[in-house]
Amino acid sequence: MIGLIKTVLALTHRTIPPIAHLRTPNPAIRLDGSVFELPSTARPWASVDGVRRAGVSAFGIGGTNAHVVLEQAPPTRPRPRRHVPQLLLVSAKTAAVAQDSLDRVTAFAAETAPGELADLAYTLRTGRAELQWRAALLTLAHGEATGVRRVDEAARARGVALHLTGAGELTGNRPNYDADPVYRRTVDEGVALLRGHHLGDGVRERCDRLLACVGLTRSLISRGVTPRALAGSGVGVLAGAVVAAVMSLAYALALLRGADAPDVRLNPAELPLHVDGRPDDHAYWRAQAARPAASVPLPDEPDRVLWVEVGTSVTPHLGADQPPLPADRHARVLATVGALWQSGLTDGWDPVHDTGRRRLPAPTYPFAATRHYLDAPGANPNRER
Repeated sequence: MIGLIKTVLALTHRTIPPIAHLRTPNPAIRLDGSVFELPSTARPWASVDGVRRAGVSAFGIGGTNAHVVLEQAPPTRPRPRRHVPQLLLVSAKTAAVAQDSLDRVTAFAAETAPGELADLAYTLRTGRAELQWRAALLTLAHGEATGVRRVDEAARARGVALHLTGAGELTGNRPNYDADPVYRRTVDEGVALLRGHHLGDGVRERCDRLLACVGLTRSLISRGVTPRALAGSGVGVLAGAVVAAVMSLAYALALLRGADAPDVRLNPAELPLHVDGRPDDHAYWRAQAARPAASVPLPDEPDRVLWVEVGTSVTPHLGADQPPLPADRHARVLATVGALWQSGLTDGWDPVHDTGRRRLPAPTYPFAATRHYLDAPGANPNRER
């Protein structure tokens, strides 16, 4: 194992290391004219045909041998020029150790190149155990780190629901489009479906609101937010129907355009969708699509669950655990996910967010020092031996 680690490091640094403690080779070893050498100093490792390879062998006394051939890793892909906020997650078994871990990660992130922050976030999210005491940090100066707190079992029992409205300022979602593949896929699909249709300003606005609401809701779900309920009204309830797979995005946009599609099949909801009508009734959905846009309050008795409002941006309603909300809309999504993760309300992320990511050396668990020495009894010079 030591030889394997040493070889990996040699490939990483492209350097042939010296043999430890070797000064002068044994004269009985004749290497003249052979392909072997015994390096006594470090030297650059020249590539052969553009790559570097090495073999490591382990020989057992009983005849069980193991051999492995290593090759240098391929070059890393170019980093994107546009830097986007990242969500860094830390957890520990105790509050003190979690705070120590947060401090170490904060300092490490400050020294990390912006193009490497996504890999750092990936490393911390996928390479660390999720423990009871948690904290979250947004990079690129999008607010202070959240305070360390314990997973809230009461909040976990209540669950989280999404209230879809489609309301809010339409401009400002470019950060989500640039940084979030799930949001971008939804918007691109919608734009392709609307291409070639002549839309009035009002219809265009409602379609844009639908795409933003569906995209943001799918983005939350792709980051492990599993809603106990979906609710909304107007454009928001259409977005809920799309997210719950009751209808396709194409049909929802057709309803907003006033197009008739009687042959479209409505499916059973794959998520708990709360509506005030029959979800298998086309007339109900046409009526919802015709409703004017309006600000819709949260459903009655919201304290039964924790609510996240999804319009053209994301606004959590988490009571005492409410996170600071950045102006950047993608950072708002991440801040919401981080707060829900701290409460124990999220699961694993969709692998689409990990495409192209790689593990980085990152701060490990700061184990608390514990003394395990026994105090020697005091020597008594007057004691008779």
